[in-house]
Amino acid sequence: MLAARDRLAQEAEREFDEVARRGRGAQGRQFLDVGLLRHVLMLRDEKGLSGEEIERRLGLRKGIVGRLGAKGVVESV
Repeated sequence: MLAARDRLAQEAEREFDEVARRGRGAQGRQFLDVGLLRHVLMLRDEKGLSGEEIERRLGLRKGIVGRLGAKGVVESV
């Protein structure tokens, strides 16, 4: 479990560094910081945008919004 956590931490750090250097990655982001996660939830729950539209607008990898589950599973409070 610790090895998997270390691997994910390294992948996240590499992705954040890449985004900081070049802006949105070619494949899109898969790791979200708290601010971006809140923005995704606001666009989905309050603005009613589809997951695909949110991913396109924010440069996220396909399917990231769907991983949050249906409205009500994960919410911003």
